[in-house]
Amino acid sequence: MIHTKVLRFPILFLILFSPAIQAQTGSPDWQALRAAETGKSPFISRIIEYKPAPGQFINQEGIGTPEAAESIVGGLDGLVSLGGFGGYIVLGFDHQILNDPDNPYGVDFTVAGNATPNHSEPGIVMVMCETGCGEHNGVWYELKGSAYDLPATIRNYTITYRNPKSEAAADVEWSDSEGQISALKKVSAHGQPYYPLPEIFTGYPQDEVSFTGTLIGHDINDDNPQFIRITAQSYGYADNLPFTGSKPPFLPDNPHTVGVTEGDGGDAFDIDWAVDGEGRPVHLDAIDFIKIYTAVNANAGWLGEISTEVRAVIDVSPDDVLSQPEWIKMPGITVFPNPASHYVNIQIDDNASVARIEIWSTTGQLFYSNTAIANRLVTVPVKGYPSGMYIVCAYDNTRRVVKKIVVGE
Repeated sequence: MIHTKVLRFPILFLILFSPAIQAQTGSPDWQALRAAETGKSPFISRIIEYKPAPGQFINQEGIGTPEAAESIVGGLDGLVSLGGFGGYIVLGFDHQILNDPDNPYGVDFTVAGNATPNHSEPGIVMVMCETGCGEHNGVWYELKGSAYDLPATIRNYTITYRNPKSEAAADVEWSDSEGQISALKKVSAHGQPYYPLPEIFTGYPQDEVSFTGTLIGHDINDDNPQFIRITAQSYGYADNLPFTGSKPPFLPDNPHTVGVTEGDGGDAFDIDWAVDGEGRPVHLDAIDFIKIYTAVNANAGWLGEISTEVRAVIDVSPDDVLSQPEWIKMPGITVFPNPASHYVNIQIDDNASVARIEIWSTTGQLFYSNTAIANRLVTVPVKGYPSGMYIVCAYDNTRRVVKKIVVGE
């Protein structure tokens, strides 16, 4: 039995910044900058690059293809997997994301993944300013999360995956810059090849592929193998904390209150967390691009590899707390218990209207469908479901909310 632990994180923390690399000349006219963003979408407007590492969801329709990456553009209905360590996606918007001092809690954008309270798959977030940032133009900067200075963290870590060139699921061997050789393990729930296929990922290297980045530690608890738990980092990572959809995601949780979530608004990010390759703070008044990559290299038993998933990235601005856009009305649900063994409850929020509920396996098999929702609490027996991850979908007439659950015997 493997029970891996790294240092746990303190309940409270302070973020201390030394002077920025480049002194700023004057304060931006924030009112003018905000006015220029009027009418812009808070969501991603384009996928610039999607290069996943091998993983159990890769090559799988709806979650591990370039089309799946495009599904996260413009709203909350999509989901894309980045595969194992290093797999990444680069995202753009129809405007600059401002490092606005009046944003709630100092948060400039949030990332919605499909993490649950007991299952975190953290991804590192990097930012780039294309123009108007002087010497910082066109440079990627990592946003410093809570694990950045921990002993288990390795910077400039490189992993190389080798293509097993199998027509079905097979372990993907890897070696790394620490001298380790192992494999990303196949799981019974996903039978397709895990290494990106050339007919799906044009130009992807077909013998081996390497990724370099910051590797963070992980806390996988498999004392009860049926309910494997992956502990969340304290703050500063994508697909790390739950996004419940019970309140607008542009009202972020406060990342400074570790262990407390005001409304499960996903993962909150402050552009002022940006650091250069030496760990020195960098001040950026705005950013144009966001890059997210899987930050952990680990297998989690029958759950497979830890792989970051992304559902949405959402711009935060000071007046969002007063706005009521249409997508606030998306159906809100809470799913419990999670993990589940005999049944799962689907609680519909009082202000939500749900016309249909479905439960799908991650391989695309429909296990449950209900179009006659008579009560606010729907109980679904799941005893007998194969152990694994499932997707709970709640629909109103035009929109969908997605939750991930784990079922184990």
